[in-house]
Amino acid sequence: ELVKSKGLDIPFIILSGVIIEDMAIVAMRRGARDCILKNNLPRLFPAIERELKEAEERHKRKRVEQELRESEEEFRITLENILDPVFITDDDGKFTLICSNVPHILGYTMEEIEAMGTVATLVGEDLFNLEELETRGEIHNIERVIVDKKGRERNFLITLRRVSIKGGTVLYSCHEITERKQAEEALKAERQRLFLLLDGLPGFVYLQAPDH
Repeated sequence: ELVKSKGLDIPFIILSGVIIEDMAIVAMRRGARDCILKNNLPRLFPAIERELKEAEERHKRKRVEQELRESEEEFRITLENILDPVFITDDDGKFTLICSNVPHILGYTMEEIEAMGTVATLVGEDLFNLEELETRGEIHNIERVIVDKKGRERNFLITLRRVSIKGGTVLYSCHEITERKQAEEALKAERQRLFLLLDGLPGFVYLQAPDH
């Protein structure tokens, strides 16, 4: 009990000339790893080896769990401080994690997004091919329109990455380019208007290239 109270993981083996069964059960419940009679000493050394090996395995698991907790905490802090909407799904597109900033950006509550079932409801079908993502690891800048809760169509560039986080396998990072698209459309319209004004003037020839 003293060893446990100090948070130490040290195997405790009872070696006694007489072991009463009820006392042995109580001792094991309190943390003893084994009870061995003195007239059966050949059991002692294998028991020590076993307990040391198991203790080492427990220590390794604790280190890994601690590292995992620290990694998840770092990941959580990162997600909470980024500006872009981020989702994580399984291979079927079901949400396993939704970044806390998504409701603020798109207007939906967490419950409303989760009720959509899959990410395809939000960003559309056929966003990527699983085999392609498996091969490449990342797919960048897929342009999609996402409709927010107010019904506004907003443009995003979506980057996908293979991950292994909380049961999720695909990370969606959505960078909004709505203002850029609007500016491009406005510039295109202004250029078109200017060319139409100039068209027909003496010495001016208007040649329009596709998509420019």
